[in-house]
Amino acid sequence: MLIPALLTGLVVGLCKMDYFFGYCMLNRPIVEGALVGLVLGDVATGAIIGASLEIVFLGSFPIGAAVSPDGGTAAGVSTALAVLTGAGTGIGTTFAVPL
Repeated sequence: MLIPALLTGLVVGLCKMDYFFGYCMLNRPIVEGALVGLVLGDVATGAIIGASLEIVFLGSFPIGAAVSPDGGTAAGVSTALAVLTGAGTGIGTTFAVPL
């Protein structure tokens, strides 16, 4: 359980360094969910959760000093939860929205 958690943390950390590589959209939920799913061995679940959260967080953007919610990290953590526990995409998406 430690190795998948470390791999998930590594992928989420690399995706959070989005501005370091130029703004290449690594922190979008659909990309981060698919990458975490790829690392954990279930790309389909990662892509489904990432696409669902991409639609949810599509309209959230910062206006003024407001900080927009982080859909990428929510996608990474909820994909890891869904894949490692075997709970499925419904539980992963439900967990990601308040996260």
